[in-house]
Amino acid sequence: MPTAATEKHLKTQLDELQRRYDALTKRISALDTDVGRELDSERKLVLEERRADLAAERDRVLADLTEIEFRLSGTQGTATDAAPGRTARDSQRGKTAPMVVGTDPPNGATNVPRDLMTIHIQFDRPMAPGGGSLSQKGGFGLGNKAILDNTADPAIYTVTRDNPGLLPTNTSITFTVNPDDPPGTGFVDLQGVSAETCRFSFTTGAEPTDKEWVAAQERASLQRQLAELRENLRLIEERKSQFVQETDVPLQLIKEERGIQARIADLEQRLRALPAASQTSSEPGPAAIPKAASILFDEAHGQDRWFVEAPTINKGYSRIAAITAVRGRVAFLSGGAVISDATLSGHRAFVLPMGPQGKTQLADDEIRAVRAFVRAGGGLLVLSAYTGDWHHEANLNRLLEEYGIVFNRDVVMPANAKPGDGFSQGADCLPTSPSAVEVLPVEDEIGQPAANVRAALVKDVASALAVSSCSLYVAEGVAVSVLQSRPDSVILEPVPLGVGIHIQRYMERGLGPATVLAASTRSKVVVAGSWKMFLDAFIDHPLCGNQQLFRNILAWLLD
Repeated sequence: MPTAATEKHLKTQLDELQRRYDALTKRISALDTDVGRELDSERKLVLEERRADLAAERDRVLADLTEIEFRLSGTQGTATDAAPGRTARDSQRGKTAPMVVGTDPPNGATNVPRDLMTIHIQFDRPMAPGGGSLSQKGGFGLGNKAILDNTADPAIYTVTRDNPGLLPTNTSITFTVNPDDPPGTGFVDLQGVSAETCRFSFTTGAEPTDKEWVAAQERASLQRQLAELRENLRLIEERKSQFVQETDVPLQLIKEERGIQARIADLEQRLRALPAASQTSSEPGPAAIPKAASILFDEAHGQDRWFVEAPTINKGYSRIAAITAVRGRVAFLSGGAVISDATLSGHRAFVLPMGPQGKTQLADDEIRAVRAFVRAGGGLLVLSAYTGDWHHEANLNRLLEEYGIVFNRDVVMPANAKPGDGFSQGADCLPTSPSAVEVLPVEDEIGQPAANVRAALVKDVASALAVSSCSLYVAEGVAVSVLQSRPDSVILEPVPLGVGIHIQRYMERGLGPATVLAASTRSKVVVAGSWKMFLDAFIDHPLCGNQQLFRNILAWLLD
């Protein structure tokens, strides 16, 4: 057996190797996703080679882990000498069996939406694939068609229920991990050690009602179809504009245009026929803002021109559209539409993500209309991207300076990021990206009403993830910082190539914390440095609070 000093040293090494193994596993998982999405064959080959290197490194780390475990257990020889069905880790797992370290929804959560289809269970280490043993009481179907999967992250199991529809109203649902399983069965780690039995529960709320849920599902489907048809109509209009004379336009193109217009009219009629969405508040709002919740998403200022993903309903924002549809009617500003008093009229909130290539260079009248909308009690959510206005030739700072919030010309990166990592921001769109930054609720002492604003926005949000985010300047007394990066995060600043908006290189400007989400304390305005943090992949990512954060923002803007 090793001496006490040697044992302490080996345990330190073991902890470091376990962390390294977990980090490599997450990076490999992220690369698997990137490889699957990559269309360029040369870049795909580079990604596959990088994955092979990481997999080889992980195998070496696992071999070192096994060797240290054998040394700690006092067993001589190598891993292949162990008895069948038993590893050296078994001998010391009485205190270190796999444990559940987090769940989504969190243990004890209340008012959980009844349309919840998946839960997530996070263990303290990578677990073996193939499912486990899980029981439930309360109505979350775990029959033969239920899915238990940990391929995206070996430490996190995603559990999808097999009973469609809504969960029971105001019901406590309890889960038990490895309820009555013998050693070596159920949820086990990579060495075959069973996880400790664990119970967790949450309680459903009353919303959505069955009628609201059915209507919301149909509404979201119709809106996605409308978005696609309107985009097709826009492309036809572009093709028609290439002809000098109207008589030169091909007849087939005209027929396609009329067919799409007829389908749009039919879908719009079906939308109007749906039951009205639930009310958001019993308190009357300002006269210019209707009581019924209608949320307008801007897709008319280049939002569909981003590389890889886009903040549009028919691409990367389908999940937040569905969440929004439960609270009210989702509307779109698309095609060549401009922001005006008329287009904002009838809506309770306006969502404005940044577009690239100067497409979000708002006209003076558009800025005036948005400010008038906010003064009348409307809610505003503005979402930027890395380097803020500068690189993307936007002028959202002109709109936002009235509310005490400005986008900085930088990018917020995780600890140990290098200047060259800044160039990955255009393609990084996943919560598993190496550029993803954990952001936390700000906890400094502030007075009222700023504290109330912050508390409402971060309710039940322990942390969130952001990628490709710029930092925000927040004027004290006018606005409040809500989420910020960790102190060891790295702030990179672009160095221009000559005079213009092209980036020659990035340089490190300093360390965090840096504000990435803020809100006005005088108006219903929320501002984030990353539109990507509300993409579908972030909304559905287990154990990060992006979905809850969006729900909080939506509720605050509408109430």
